[in-house]
Amino acid sequence: MHTASRRTWPSAAPPPAAPPPSQPQPPAESPIGLRLRHKGLLALLAVISLIALLFSLVLAYRASMEQDFDRLERTRRAGVMAADLAQTQALALSELGTQLGGSQGDTIDVDAIERSLSRLAAQAHALEAAGFTSGIEDAALVRAREDLLQRRDRVALLALRAQLEAALESTGRHTQAREALSAVQVARVHERGRAVAVTLAAAAILGTALVGVVVVFFFTRLSSDIARLRARALAVVAGDRQADRTIERDDELGELGSAIDVMVAALAAREHDLGIERRNVFHQEKMATIGALAAGVLNDIGNPIAAIDGLARAMRDEREAGSLRYDNPLCDPENILRETTRLQIITRQIAELAAPPSSRTELLSLNDVVRSALLLAHFDPRVNGVRIDTEFDPQLPAVDGVGDRLLQLVLNLLVNAADAVRGAVAGSPLISIKTRRHGHGAELLLADNGCGMDPNTLARAFDPLFTTKPAGQGTGLGLPLCREIAQQHGGALSIESTPGFGTQVTLYLPGPEAGA
Repeated sequence: MHTASRRTWPSAAPPPAAPPPSQPQPPAESPIGLRLRHKGLLALLAVISLIALLFSLVLAYRASMEQDFDRLERTRRAGVMAADLAQTQALALSELGTQLGGSQGDTIDVDAIERSLSRLAAQAHALEAAGFTSGIEDAALVRAREDLLQRRDRVALLALRAQLEAALESTGRHTQAREALSAVQVARVHERGRAVAVTLAAAAILGTALVGVVVVFFFTRLSSDIARLRARALAVVAGDRQADRTIERDDELGELGSAIDVMVAALAAREHDLGIERRNVFHQEKMATIGALAAGVLNDIGNPIAAIDGLARAMRDEREAGSLRYDNPLCDPENILRETTRLQIITRQIAELAAPPSSRTELLSLNDVVRSALLLAHFDPRVNGVRIDTEFDPQLPAVDGVGDRLLQLVLNLLVNAADAVRGAVAGSPLISIKTRRHGHGAELLLADNGCGMDPNTLARAFDPLFTTKPAGQGTGLGLPLCREIAQQHGGALSIESTPGFGTQVTLYLPGPEAGA
């Protein structure tokens, strides 16, 4: 298995800024329609209109019922008056019967009969004035009455009685007709009452149902839009920066959705600018590290060159003196070949490290990644004088990852540990590196005996731009970048530290089986 043993830093020129992703544009402001309070007022007006409609129906029914009751009352009064009229007729007939039974010649009491007839005529006129027919023929009764006053005999009494009996019979017929009319009116009142009750009930049910449907639809859509706003806000918190229109409304809730969309657009632009700034700052740090590496490389290359130069000068001096002998150790070509081999190894290592970084995910050995990082750190002056103990697990499972990114992660951790052990209060600077199997993945433990971190510093260790190094020696992006690389590979990075005793960093990377 071969690890991507490649150079982590770019060339001297700063990396071109990646073109910004399609920046979400703030949504166009739509004309505001009905506000929520306006919609509430409309719902209130609808309820008030329903109540007003029911109230108007009740008033109309009341007016109609009052008319019906007035007619019933007139009919009742007419019935009472007709009953009084019939009673008066019966009394008049009784008086006539008494006169006929006890009259002898000219002893007829005309005055008593006249009083009865006068009362009868008055009641008949009152009944007719009320708009009802009394059933009495006034002309015939008047003639019979006048005939009685002139003749004062039994024949005139009999004629008058006949007229009164006919009037009584006619009054009875009219009374029956009025009672039938009254029954019809009562039935009509009951029927109208039932119709009005059904109308009111139907109007109340339909109006309530209509208002209920509108209210349910309004609140259902309102709750749905609020849920969409909540989901959108949670998605933004989780890192979603897509330029989507949250909700389509023309009220205050729509304005809130538009404000969220504008906020997402601003966050996307801000994060893009921050990413560019981070790359620029990290590039500056890389350039400083490259300078340090260049000094180390020149030192390693200078030693073989100096040896070759000395051997060549000795051979030239021997040749000029005429005493060049190949049995002389100074003239042994093996010395030159040994030093050139050292140069070839160094140049090959530098060539491998300088190869363009790959962004392709492949199966890697964490042991090989650590070895490549140690090889690269060999040229860093900050690691000089630091003892590094390694313990590699030969049965370590392979991990899926980008070799250049993982190499960058391990090298950053190694350089941070080297900076920490410079302030070791006791003993010689020591960095311990250990790999081991952890479940279906691999784990790297990198410990140092440096100054350690207090709880406050440890809590902020992964905060971007937070650093405890002097100005110009740190940017505060190393550990945040390391954790980001670990998370991009599905792993995790944790730190344990005790002030005065050192720090241990644990890196976990899942294997292919864990991903499956």
